[in-house]
Amino acid sequence: MPAAHTPLLLRLACLAVGLCSALASPRAAHASQDAEPPRPAPDRTVTVQVGEAERRAIVVNPPAAGKTCPAVIILHGGMGSAEQMRASSGFDPVARKNGFMAVYAEGTEFGTVEGRHAWNTGHLLRRQVRDADDIAYLDRLIDALIAEHGADPTRIFMTGGSNGGMMTFVYAVQRSERLAAIAPVVASMFSFDAVPKAPLPILMINGSKDDEVPLSGGMSGNPLVRAAQATPFKPVREVVDFWVKANKSKPEPVTAVAGSVTTKTYAAGDGGAVTEFVLDSEGGHGWPGTRARREGNTPITAFRGAERVWSFFADKVRKPATATTPARTIEFPDLVDEARGRKVPIRVQLPSSGGACPVIVISHGAGGDRDTHAGQGQDLVAHGYAVLSVEHVGSNRDRLTQQGLRAMKTIEAMTHDAGEVLGRPRDVSFALDRAAEWNASHAELKGRLDLTRVGAMGHSFGAYTTMVVCGMRPALDWLAPPVAPGKGLGPDLRDPRIACGVALSPQSPGEPFFLAESFAELRAPLLGITGSKDGQQEGRSAAARKDAFALWPAGEHRFIWLSNARHNDFTSSSGATGRSLPSPTRDDAQPLVRAATRAFFDLHLKRDADAAKRLTVEGLKPLLRGEIDAVEVLAK
Repeated sequence: MPAAHTPLLLRLACLAVGLCSALASPRAAHASQDAEPPRPAPDRTVTVQVGEAERRAIVVNPPAAGKTCPAVIILHGGMGSAEQMRASSGFDPVARKNGFMAVYAEGTEFGTVEGRHAWNTGHLLRRQVRDADDIAYLDRLIDALIAEHGADPTRIFMTGGSNGGMMTFVYAVQRSERLAAIAPVVASMFSFDAVPKAPLPILMINGSKDDEVPLSGGMSGNPLVRAAQATPFKPVREVVDFWVKANKSKPEPVTAVAGSVTTKTYAAGDGGAVTEFVLDSEGGHGWPGTRARREGNTPITAFRGAERVWSFFADKVRKPATATTPARTIEFPDLVDEARGRKVPIRVQLPSSGGACPVIVISHGAGGDRDTHAGQGQDLVAHGYAVLSVEHVGSNRDRLTQQGLRAMKTIEAMTHDAGEVLGRPRDVSFALDRAAEWNASHAELKGRLDLTRVGAMGHSFGAYTTMVVCGMRPALDWLAPPVAPGKGLGPDLRDPRIACGVALSPQSPGEPFFLAESFAELRAPLLGITGSKDGQQEGRSAAARKDAFALWPAGEHRFIWLSNARHNDFTSSSGATGRSLPSPTRDDAQPLVRAATRAFFDLHLKRDADAAKRLTVEGLKPLLRGEIDAVEVLAK
């Protein structure tokens, strides 16, 4: 189809890797006078169910029945497919020669031309693939490969080009324990919010002349890619540094130069993994060894991608041979609190197997939604919690965007709206009521929610919500329309099922939420976290948030103050369908915020005595990075 007649979404092919064919040579027969060795199983198509969607992958060179072998999962680029990646990448002959199975995974189809697919990284092509849950797809694919197709669980590898390389990064950060090594090609990351739970050998391959995923980061040089890009690429140099640190690799690399190719190898330190970075000064965008797709963009020609990737994977084995428990996500988008006539959408996330989990209810800030804290929610699930992300329909993203350029006025209206200020805490109680029903009878949730161990957390307007369900009483003074008697403390909206809370950017007294008397009503243990650049409404300073801690009653409360932390640092939608509001210090703040949040919940919901040590200056100092260079911890 001529480019002039191709719809815009379909012309996002600038993310796809090349389309050259790879010729696969059959493995030579090994005859024997005594017995013929087992023949490899034929190529096959694997299907897995993800929600309502049936997803597939093509498996080439699986082992004979009763045997196992390594598996390399290969992710195509944007606008690609399993067949296209098989034809272009050259993995078939490398798999047959070296005895591993090549697994050509496939993203979600989009557009009007059949056979064009992409991956949902949360930051690029998310809307085009309709928020597909590719983490769940890859989880289920790996499970199927191990259980049914002879994949060695200690030697599962993943690689991908362009959009597929980006998805490789995303999956590896969230599921590092499931993989033996990864190799993202001509790709970059969008966020450093989350850190892999375990070191993971990584090979990164990039070209200096790549203008679609530029080495310097930022937005793509291709306008069509840029139109589908919600978040700037991280500079590739910073991505390498991120993995060197995450992998506990030695900071000084061994450098080798061969023609246009420079390889920097950061050897594994104690308990760590190797990080290797290959840069071709002549390479553009595309799978190494394929033909140029457009003038001025020639992919790397110095080596073939499949051969280079397998040479890195060949000696890697994951130890110990344990896999993470994949998360289960269930959406309840149409729930209605009939007593109030109010819609309350809820997303439930929890480990996909195991017993009853402590429950955390998350409340977003003004203009947020169920995605606002997705990265933090996923982190809690990875540590054994069930998460209920509640969407407050009177103060969500939909209401904010309906007002166009009047966003700040809309936020002001939300935070003074009597129905919303008093309704949000009731949304939390409604969510726990539903959770009790699900725990009794829901097919997938029955017995999985431990409602004797419940915490709440939220940011900004969500911090207010958390503080109220933990006992603080809201002020009536600034509500519109007025609520009788018009001034003073409002109703007690505490939910006694909530054992503790985490308030991110907690408020001080004053418009629009609290009076000084409000704080004395706090009953459940509460952790407040804020920073020196976290300003408030009505012009009150960030320091006023910390000063208000003096008004909290005696109890098992803590308050963490981070130097240079900004308001948006305390949310993260990484790894999900939404995107975070921009902040230059979020990546520095999030590791400490997440660690402190987990420690507080571990202390009060899991009765982990060691968690108290992690909530001290000494316990948090090792997590300081970048501009977030000092931490203060208050307790009472």
